[in-house]
Amino acid sequence: MNPHRFSNKPKLQGFTLIELLVVIAIIAILAAMLLPALSAVKVRALKSRAKTEMQQIGTALTQYESKYGRLPVLPGLAPGNSDVTFGGGLTPLPPNVITVATNSGLIAVLMDEESFRNGNKSANFGHVLNPQRLKLLPARPAADDRSPGIGLDGEYRDPWGNAYVISLDYGMDGKTRDAVYSRRLVAQQTGQQGVGGLFNPTAGGNSDDFEYNGNYLIWSRGPDGQVSTTVKFNNGVNKDNVLEWNN
Repeated sequence: MNPHRFSNKPKLQGFTLIELLVVIAIIAILAAMLLPALSAVKVRALKSRAKTEMQQIGTALTQYESKYGRLPVLPGLAPGNSDVTFGGGLTPLPPNVITVATNSGLIAVLMDEESFRNGNKSANFGHVLNPQRLKLLPARPAADDRSPGIGLDGEYRDPWGNAYVISLDYGMDGKTRDAVYSRRLVAQQTGQQGVGGLFNPTAGGNSDDFEYNGNYLIWSRGPDGQVSTTVKFNNGVNKDNVLEWNN
């Protein structure tokens, strides 16, 4: 008889179908619990990146003003009148604010770009608005006109692919009004006080005159890419907007 024919060594067994289903169910539950947390972390990281990029735009504007004694003045926009919001494309307009659909011309000046990568000339062609040829803004290029960064069209887009909104003090009074955040329905906190230090000089704050004590305002539409001119800053589609001036 072969002494090795029989063995007391236990046989290895795999999972039963029920055990396998239980393991899969546990993994699914853990994944469902983990994904929202990971998503929230990603959103916070992108908002932080947007804040950094907006602060860089603000720094570039400050440096430009320091070098040239004024903010960049694009063709067709006269200083001393209404403030200007670039990248907003919003109507109807509040008092004393003009909107320009794109921020590309302004960004071209800050980066000293004569032409966009799509071949079109910028407002700075010939370095007319930046004769010292100062490259003030460290923004990265994007592969197309939908991704974050500087698109082929010269538009500077946030981490969600939407144009940064930049308002400048073209009224030259040391205060800036924005096409959205000058509105009472959006900006008002209590009375004359608005979000992030905005202030309304009208008694009671019952007008669309909220303004910032400075020469620029910069913001992003945030993860949902939406904005409303009739919804409070901390509600609805405006709740996730990223405001450079609001810490």
